[in-house]
Amino acid sequence: MSISDLKLNLHKIIDEETDVSRLEAIFQILNDTGTTENRLSLEEYNNIIDSGRKQIREGKFKTHDQVKNILNI
Repeated sequence: MSISDLKLNLHKIIDEETDVSRLEAIFQILNDTGTTENRLSLEEYNNIIDSGRKQIREGKFKTHDQVKNILNI
């Protein structure tokens, strides 16, 4: 895939995305300059891990196959 094709596909994906959190994640990935200014503190990191573990205990997760179906892979 050429650079122009890749850029076109990225624009299409971004234009069609309606989930704000996914758009913010895409933005963070593409805007990463390698600086530490937006890095998580250890406390924030641990809170995210704890939250994820809680979601798993509560059954709030998707299997690999479910995610593949959602993404049409």
